[in-house]
Amino acid sequence: MGNRLHTWVFALIVAGCNDSMRVNNPISEESTAGLRSEPAASARATETASATAPLEESAPTADPSGFDPDMAKIVLERARRQAVQCPAVAKDTPVGEGEIEVVIDGRTGKIIEVMLGTTFTAGSPTGQSCLKNAFIGQIVTPFQGRKTVPFTLNIPAAPAPEKDPKTGKKKP
Repeated sequence: MGNRLHTWVFALIVAGCNDSMRVNNPISEESTAGLRSEPAASARATETASATAPLEESAPTADPSGFDPDMAKIVLERARRQAVQCPAVAKDTPVGEGEIEVVIDGRTGKIIEVMLGTTFTAGSPTGQSCLKNAFIGQIVTPFQGRKTVPFTLNIPAAPAPEKDPKTGKKKP
């Protein structure tokens, strides 16, 4: 008998709370009745319009791994600006335009490897290392897996140092 009494008391409390919530709630069902019918009508109109509209091509989907190609372009451009300084720093740096490939580790977002194309395999190992080091360690937003990204690199020859007209020696 005690459990039944508790059940009845609980039911009455819950019913009383629900009724009091409707009365005290300034946004009651009556005041929102007009608002509720508009979205339903709008949703029906959208469904009807989409059912009669011709099929459109969908936008390209994002890479499921989370790789951001736009950010990669920005990071590769930043690395390129560093790489063009290599002929002034490292003698016999290979110059010209050619393809390279960078490998990006998705877990860290870092460029971990650079494979130089045939244009950049000539020259000193120091010059090649300078080109690679301009790219290695650059960071994109982390993603899943690894990506190998091709990139066209153009390294102009370093300008000849200017000479002082009075002494004939290189200017510092």
